[in-house]
Amino acid sequence: MSSTLPAEIDVAIIGGGIIGISTALTLARKGVRVAVFEKGTIAGEQSSRNWGWIRTVGRDPRELPLSAIANDMWVDIQARIDVGYRRTGLAYLAETDAEMARHQAWLDSVKGTGTQGNLLGHNELAHLIPPSNRPWIGALYSAGDGVAEPALATAAIARLATEAGATVFEQCAVRGLETSAGRTSAVITERGLVKCASVVLASGAWSRLFCGNNAVDFPQLKVHASVLRTEPLETGLEMAINGSDFTCRKRSDGGYAGDDLCVRMHEIELRLNP
Repeated sequence: MSSTLPAEIDVAIIGGGIIGISTALTLARKGVRVAVFEKGTIAGEQSSRNWGWIRTVGRDPRELPLSAIANDMWVDIQARIDVGYRRTGLAYLAETDAEMARHQAWLDSVKGTGTQGNLLGHNELAHLIPPSNRPWIGALYSAGDGVAEPALATAAIARLATEAGATVFEQCAVRGLETSAGRTSAVITERGLVKCASVVLASGAWSRLFCGNNAVDFPQLKVHASVLRTEPLETGLEMAINGSDFTCRKRSDGGYAGDDLCVRMHEIELRLNP
């Protein structure tokens, strides 16, 4: 990471999470002079703790074109540097006919988009997940969706961005903006001023605070959640799943991550082989 601030750049990015770093990579590859300013460390907050799902299935139909592009981008990134990306398949499990009907309604809404989702019946699903005490009758499934490793991804993409010409500054918060003739002309960091023509705000949960400090009202809802991690263990479950009241995925180290509704392993229905 860089230590000497540039006098002037084209684009300043506030926030070193997955959004800010990915934006820096894209701009740098286009020859744009871009710098990322992160108040802490790269991916020090949500970007290293999210689910890591790379999915098209279950999304709002308006998101699908972008989701399909993202899937291809992850394949390209993994070919260049290890971000833990793999196409494991992803399923939204169903226990009731009503849930299956909602899954079918989603499939009907995305016809003609090229989305590779389909419904699995009980017997098909049984080949993909371990035995469970819960009466799963089927699932909405996509074999082409998968996961990446949040603990690896953002830092790895930051290395690609710097190789492409971006500069990244950690422990360098942006405190405010300087304007000229009604346009942003510089960012004021805790290390000094950097002139720029444009600013991308990618500070996640801190965005409303930053905007408010600059007289901009930006309504934002913050949601606190916790995640359970296990040590590596053998369960027979490879794909990422959601069961309406829990979510679970296998990490590349062989352990699992489950959401805060899964306090105990039996609640996420993973059975150890005897």
